[in-house]
Amino acid sequence: MRKVILLIIIVISVLFSSCFISAMFINASGANKAKQRKFEEALKDFNRAIEHDPKCALAYNNRGLTKCYLGMHEEAIIDFDRAIELKPQLTVPYNNRGRTYFYLGKYEKAIQDYNTVIKLEPDSAEGYSNRGITEYELKFFEEAIEDLNKSSGLKRGSAIECFNNGCVSLISNKYKKAIDSFSEAIRLEPSSYQISIIYFYLGFAKSRIGKFEEAIEYFNLAVIDAPFYFNAFYYRGLAKAELYNFTGAIEDYNKAISLEPHFADVFYSRSLAKEKMGDINGAEEDMGKYFILIGNE
Repeated sequence: MRKVILLIIIVISVLFSSCFISAMFINASGANKAKQRKFEEALKDFNRAIEHDPKCALAYNNRGLTKCYLGMHEEAIIDFDRAIELKPQLTVPYNNRGRTYFYLGKYEKAIQDYNTVIKLEPDSAEGYSNRGITEYELKFFEEAIEDLNKSSGLKRGSAIECFNNGCVSLISNKYKKAIDSFSEAIRLEPSSYQISIIYFYLGFAKSRIGKFEEAIEYFNLAVIDAPFYFNAFYYRGLAKAELYNFTGAIEDYNKAISLEPHFADVFYSRSLAKEKMGDINGAEEDMGKYFILIGNE
């Protein structure tokens, strides 16, 4: 009887080990496809990896990232939640969930995740940098500068330091200096995990010095890399409006609203564009939504 029980234990152990190894191989295959932007194929691999090992936190994390690129934001956050539940000491899913919240304009939630990253890993340059840019978006400028400088101190001579310097320059309204820093960050690390944000801030800085065509080119790159980045669509719309391309501006405002329907400023901007297009009723409707939203803030 003991031999039978021992044999069963061995068989179960082998099966679980086999499932784990298979899941890791399939997960790696999915990660490789995601790098090639083959997101539908990658998603299938991550689904299979989770079927082989339902407790594979990395597979949930990677599936969450893939779902973000496929526009499945709520499902992505559920996957990050599951990865965190399985591996609460792993900082990667906190960073990724935080970035997802950031791209969707849910900055307070993003801050909470970055706080956890820094608590778990006090020397995380990424954690401080991510929290710093989120504080910048919330106009907590002193806190942002402190976090960005802290991040730079942890990664001297790196792309992330150049990125942080660019953000500090934005806060100081030194747009040309910011452009130089962001450009250097791209030169040092063209595949940076922050690349879509770098493109966005380059577009933002170019807009601030009146180079709207160049700004649009950078916003285009930002939304290609992160098609769920609502702010990139919004600011691309603003740049198009400056060039009197109100049809294109409205298309971008519509996309921004589909990603973040509670962002008041985009309704205000779309109202102005609709007025320029002669859609007075639509302009008045959007202005009404704008006042409702700012009244709820």
